[in-house]
Amino acid sequence: MANRYDGSNTGASELTAGYLHRPPINSTFKKSFNACALLCQAKYAAVIVPALLLVAMSGPTYAETGRIHITLDKTGYGSGNLFYEAQKYGLSISGIKVSGFRVTKVELTGTALNLDSAADIIGTYAGVDAGVSIVGHAKTARLENPKGVVLEIQGVNLSRKFTLNLNGITIKTLGWQTSQQ
Repeated sequence: MANRYDGSNTGASELTAGYLHRPPINSTFKKSFNACALLCQAKYAAVIVPALLLVAMSGPTYAETGRIHITLDKTGYGSGNLFYEAQKYGLSISGIKVSGFRVTKVELTGTALNLDSAADIIGTYAGVDAGVSIVGHAKTARLENPKGVVLEIQGVNLSRKFTLNLNGITIKTLGWQTSQQ
């Protein structure tokens, strides 16, 4: 029984010896295989790492949201404020046709969407869809400028019978400079 595992050439030990002993691997082959594997890994790393960095850096940029408050008088002109990134920006409002109401001031409040900077609020706005540029009691107007900024505005002190068409409203800066001016 002892000669079974000693590597002698008996029939039973031949099968056992074949399974128990592996042929020696040439150490030069082993080193070249390791160098090839390392080179392949380096090639993959050289491709994958920059790709991951590119994806991480070019991720979606999320536009910010700001709050807007507008006060209009009977003439259709007024002023307002944009509250954006912990700053208050003064706004000049024009281009609204106001007629047939007894209120001396109209208060509007809402949200400015898709802002990349405070200067994006500047421009002339049009209704996003038909009929959505009209603000009334418990009704929100949705307007967009050419830069893609969307205003969602509601009337604060409007009566049930009063509506105001904000299509064509123009917003300008009031006392602050933009990099585009």
